[in-house]
Amino acid sequence: MTSIEFILLVLNGLILPLTAWVLHNVTALQKSLAVTVVHGQNHAAEIVELRARVTACEAHIVELRIQISNREGNS
Repeated sequence: MTSIEFILLVLNGLILPLTAWVLHNVTALQKSLAVTVVHGQNHAAEIVELRARVTACEAHIVELRIQISNREGNS
């Protein structure tokens, strides 16, 4: 076996499959990170919406308490 054959054997047998495996894993990781970022943005928007709803409910509860106390005061 000549040195060129040995180099080709190492290149084709080890380096190219290893490179393909690394590229595949990097691509899968990039896709996973992109999905995580999108889900994170969606969750952040949902949290803001839920906080707004809770604030509106709290304001409505305060308004109802005021109305109840006014009715009890008039009675």
